[in-house]
Amino acid sequence: MRVLAFLLLGACSIATEVDQYRFAESVCPPVDRCTGGDTYWYVTFRGDVAREETPGVIPGFDLDQTDAQVCGHDDFLSPTGEGGIDNRLARLLVIVETPDAMLDDLIRESYLTGEGLSVLELRNVDNFENDDCVSARVRFGFVPRDQEGDPRGYLDANGDSDLDDDLTLDYGLVTTADDTACIVDGVLQGEMSDGRVIIPFGETRVELAARSSRIRGDVSARGVDNYWLGAALDVEEIVTLLGDEDPGPIIAGILRNEADLDPNGEGVCRGLSSGLVFQAKAMTPGVLRER
Repeated sequence: MRVLAFLLLGACSIATEVDQYRFAESVCPPVDRCTGGDTYWYVTFRGDVAREETPGVIPGFDLDQTDAQVCGHDDFLSPTGEGGIDNRLARLLVIVETPDAMLDDLIRESYLTGEGLSVLELRNVDNFENDDCVSARVRFGFVPRDQEGDPRGYLDANGDSDLDDDLTLDYGLVTTADDTACIVDGVLQGEMSDGRVIIPFGETRVELAARSSRIRGDVSARGVDNYWLGAALDVEEIVTLLGDEDPGPIIAGILRNEADLDPNGEGVCRGLSSGLVFQAKAMTPGVLRER
């Protein structure tokens, strides 16, 4: 039950300036595969969920490429007035939000324990201003084995409650990727493969299926700012995590009712749209680990 609460809680404590929220179609040119270039590694160190601060207006992506109603739900407007935004998760925040459990604090704590680490590998980079083909791969992150006895001491040696700069971290298998992403005017854009997203909670790493994923962020060699991730989360997988104890069945019913993506043949939506924003900083890759 607390895992779902972690998924749905939210607060907008990260200041973002994103001048284009809608991602209806790829801006990347069609390319068979990326070649050449350099490889850069980043680790996320802050995260949050977008909030509906003005009724009907939420940052996010156009995940289903339509502004028509889907499963009885209207899309939102972006802060710049564009329609078609899919981010139903933001509207669910009020159901379980408490002042003692804000999402950004919970995510940061999960990073500091080492359990919620997420790594972005960016390959084939020739130019951070404009590059028509780069490979973007999201992976699990791990504290090096020789530092597992005191992960917090390694990750936050200066004690400022943020991941330190220039960390060396091990990395896991690819969870989602776009091997023909691109950089346009300094902004990384990608349509990610169906895969898994990490939902860190305390000392537990929860993985959920994600479809129709999009990423967008202001990228440089130093990091990725305004690093947006949009995805359709699998509602039934979340319901399974809830279990049968109250208030699990009640929230499960709300989730099914709020689902707004990926309708099946009977017109029942199986996906819940989500929009999250992160910040990431440069890191040094250690060794590949499966777990």
